[in-house]
Amino acid sequence: PGLTILSPSSGRELCSMLTWALKQNSPVAIRYPRGVTVPCFDPEPLPADEPVRSLEVRTGRDCVILAVGNMVDAALASAELLQPEIDCSVVDIRSVKPLDEELILRLARLTRHVITIEDNVLAGGFGSSILELLSSERGIVIHRIGYPDEFIPQGPIPHLWDEYGLTPESIAQTIRQTVLGGMQVLAAEGE
Repeated sequence: PGLTILSPSSGRELCSMLTWALKQNSPVAIRYPRGVTVPCFDPEPLPADEPVRSLEVRTGRDCVILAVGNMVDAALASAELLQPEIDCSVVDIRSVKPLDEELILRLARLTRHVITIEDNVLAGGFGSSILELLSSERGIVIHRIGYPDEFIPQGPIPHLWDEYGLTPESIAQTIRQTVLGGMQVLAAEGE
């Protein structure tokens, strides 16, 4: 197997992934953001002979939010802000490479609206991988949320998220425009 790239959403996932990575016979990269996390003394065991799978942490019917690493909490908060107007599934994409294609395809086909969220530059990032994966699927609306392909200044994380639309409120607004805008287009076509 080739390179595996993992992105934990918590300190506990980081511990689990480190333990899993040490048992592999191929290269593993673990991408985690700067900042502080809660120490973990009881990592969830991940089967060493299986790839790390994504977790659907919230089930919904209108769209699926595919969140990477520290954006999982923001995705969950956004989904709560949108309830009951828009019912969102949220997936903790624990492995950026290889992708959990089966889960992603199933949820994309079910909801027809896919939102990717990453604390990363969009060009060549996780969202680009999702665009490639879903390129042959018809009728699925994909919207990527992340940083533009430009120099991102240093600063406090909350300030950067506010500046670049990565707060739960900004994410919820983008999802609202994507999902409801798409529904309005479908309604207009059906008239």
